[in-house]
Amino acid sequence: MAEFYNTGFHGKSLFSSIKSGTKYIENFLSGFAGYGWKLWEYTAGKWKLEVDAITVRGQMTIFELLVSKIRSIKGALGITQGFGTISTVSLITPEGGDPYYSITLDDKDMSFVANDFFRCQTFSGTSQKMYHVEIASIDGSSIHVLQTEFTDSIPEVGDDIVQFGNSVNTARQSAIYLHADEDGQPAIDVMFGIILRIGTVALR
Repeated sequence: MAEFYNTGFHGKSLFSSIKSGTKYIENFLSGFAGYGWKLWEYTAGKWKLEVDAITVRGQMTIFELLVSKIRSIKGALGITQGFGTISTVSLITPEGGDPYYSITLDDKDMSFVANDFFRCQTFSGTSQKMYHVEIASIDGSSIHVLQTEFTDSIPEVGDDIVQFGNSVNTARQSAIYLHADEDGQPAIDVMFGIILRIGTVALR
C-alpha cells in the first residue's frame, strides 16, 4: 500500500507503508541495507526515488549518472605506501661484499624506497611462508635486500609483498589495517611510527 505523507504541493512523498490502527505509517529505510520504497522531495524542487530494482522497456534519458559499487575482500586489508608481486629474484654475491637478493616486481611503478620494511605472509594449508625485511637500496626497478635479512623463508617469484614502515623516513611509517573479525569485532587500526619489523615492537 502507499500513502501521501503530506498532501501539500511542497514536501510531499509517496512511500511503502504499513497500517497501524486507522493510519498508515511509513515502512521505508534508505541505503544498502534498507527496505521498502519511497518517492520524495529531498530538497526544494528536487525529487528522489529509491527502490530495489527498475526496468525500463523504452527510452531512458540520464543527464548525470553516478554508479556506486560495493566491493568485498576475504580476510583483512592493509593500506600502505607500497605493494607488489615479485616477478624475478636473483641472489647476488659481490666480490668483497655481502650477498643480497635483487628483486623486481610486476608493477612497473616502483612504490618502495630504501629503508622500507616489506612483509610477505602466506599459508597454503600445509605450510607457512613469512618474512619481514628491510630494503637496503633501490637500483632502478630492482629492490636490494641483504641475504641475512631472511631467516626462515626466502623470496620467490609470485610472492605478494606489502610495505609496513620505514626505519628512517617518517613519512613512510604509517599504515591502515582493516579487518572484520579479529579480536571478535571489526575495526580500523591506524598505525603510526612503524620503525621496526612488525612482530618485535613495531610502533613508537
